[in-house]
Amino acid sequence: MVSYQAGKVFRQNKVWVGMLNELLAAEEMNTVVTTFVNAFRQFYPALDLTLWSSQEVEADVPVKLLDVHQRPLQLAHQAFLNGMVQIDTSEDGCTVYVPVKGKQGTYGLLEIGFFENRDSIQTELDMIVSLAEALGKSVERVQLYHQLQGLLKEQQLINEAAQQLHGQLDVQHSIQYTVAKIKEIFAPQSVHFLLYITGERAYQVVASSSPSALDKRFNRHDCPILDAVHKAQEPFISYHADQEQNARSDRFYRSFLKGQTLIMIVPVIQKDHVAGLVVVGHRQAGFYSYDQFRLLQTIVNQAAMAMLNASLHQQVSEMATTDLLTRLYNRSYLYEQITLSQLKDAQGAFILLDIDNFKQVNDSYGHQVGDDVLIQVANCLKESVRKDDIPARWGGEELAVYLPGAGLCEAVRVAERIRGKVERYSSPSVTVSCGVASWSQDDPHKSVDHLFQQADRSLYAAKQQGKNRVIVFQR
Repeated sequence: MVSYQAGKVFRQNKVWVGMLNELLAAEEMNTVVTTFVNAFRQFYPALDLTLWSSQEVEADVPVKLLDVHQRPLQLAHQAFLNGMVQIDTSEDGCTVYVPVKGKQGTYGLLEIGFFENRDSIQTELDMIVSLAEALGKSVERVQLYHQLQGLLKEQQLINEAAQQLHGQLDVQHSIQYTVAKIKEIFAPQSVHFLLYITGERAYQVVASSSPSALDKRFNRHDCPILDAVHKAQEPFISYHADQEQNARSDRFYRSFLKGQTLIMIVPVIQKDHVAGLVVVGHRQAGFYSYDQFRLLQTIVNQAAMAMLNASLHQQVSEMATTDLLTRLYNRSYLYEQITLSQLKDAQGAFILLDIDNFKQVNDSYGHQVGDDVLIQVANCLKESVRKDDIPARWGGEELAVYLPGAGLCEAVRVAERIRGKVERYSSPSVTVSCGVASWSQDDPHKSVDHLFQQADRSLYAAKQQGKNRVIVFQR
């Protein structure tokens, strides 16, 4: 008898040590659960074991989800909630419920039956509790391991996004990268980036997984869900968006989120103001965890900072190349672009124009009106030139346009168009005189300064011949 007991203890110890080694090495919940169940069956082949978990677990052995609202498992719930062993005695035998605990919480329980009586339970209870504790600590360790891995991956994603975003010096590129990154990380049904247009109290879709949504505008009062996020300046998540009170009346939801029960909305905050919203949707209500919601917030916050940096960079760049009054390019930028054009283009043309009798405008109406006239003439330039042309302020009341790749005929047409617009639409009414010059690669005197001198002579001739006219430089 002693020899049998000693052999049993030896076999149990061997199984115990093997189980502990496997549990310590396990990195996946399936390995932990399967190892435990197999070891338990070796310990107690005659007992029925049911493993209950407080969370969904995918494993090679049966694991049931513990539902605290299920009345027949009342003792099981007590064992889970108070962390104490519970014993259920019936005519057929006894069932014992042992909580699976770690240091930070209870993760499930063991339902073990059938013992013949309480005495038979007490004989093995210490060992069963030890097994449950080993399982609980392993479950906790694997959960913490995966949480740590998740945090490390999340931090890696954040660092990568931050590095890429802060390297962007264009607002639209920052937005496009943000949408692409959200699609990569979250695999959403839809993602939309909306910018807020303050003057119109409306949102415009500037990037989207749905091409039909691009450039669409939505007034805030037509979108109560978006408006609520805007007012609160706080992220919003709904796992049953289709049941939200405002969903049916929200025009944006009806247009591009219908059928998506889970939506996450994160405001893009810049200098304490809402600059836009990022909206992510999915058909499955539980597709995203709260941690993923938090990750989305971090990425959007990074995007907000990157957009602000890009906007500031753009403003600084514009200040370096743009005349502050007329918003035309400045003379140094014009010179630089003509220099580049003469290196790569076959030809080009230059228009130099001057507002006639501008001193009289200032003397009669004041310098503020004079500035307004300058802005009007500058706008006529912008409206009259091609996309690649370079309208600039030359200095004082003189303005200029460079037309890369254009010949004299094209330049004269543009100059006449500008002259006519100014004469018709300026108020108080003014006129302009224009001098036109051109260059080509076979011109032996080709240079930027030479081009300027030719246009200046033509402008002088236009002034001498009565003003309000276009004169072409004659070689």
